[in-house]
Amino acid sequence: MLQKFQPGYRTYSDDFLFYFNSYYEGFGARIERPKRGTRSRPTVAETKQYRAHIDEQMSRFIEDVSSRDDAEAILKIVRLGLEHEMQHQELLVYDIKHLLCDQFDAPMKAAPRSVEDVSGMVEIEGGLFELGYGSGVSVPP
Repeated sequence: MLQKFQPGYRTYSDDFLFYFNSYYEGFGARIERPKRGTRSRPTVAETKQYRAHIDEQMSRFIEDVSSRDDAEAILKIVRLGLEHEMQHQELLVYDIKHLLCDQFDAPMKAAPRSVEDVSGMVEIEGGLFELGYGSGVSVPP
């Protein structure tokens, strides 16, 4: 985004472009798929510095984008990028859950049986409340 739409933007690090581009050939050189994970990555501290730099640059860029003729197109790309990053976070959560699931051999209890049939809509006042199994309500066997 910054390279394409921010005149005068200088890349933070060519190495970082390479390290963090495992897929998009249009962004330049990348690690080949079969070799993913075979190269050392930057340290956590270096990655945090990089992210801080990019976050600052993107924040400034987005603040000023509304004055541009191509603002709508740029904001669509920004939105797409944010959605893509959220997918990465979802996958990370799935991986963590999968890893934790495989760590334990917890006995599985049967889900409680419903004691009555309920249909229709229910209005619930806002606020914090407990709902469902495990909420402290005793369900007969």
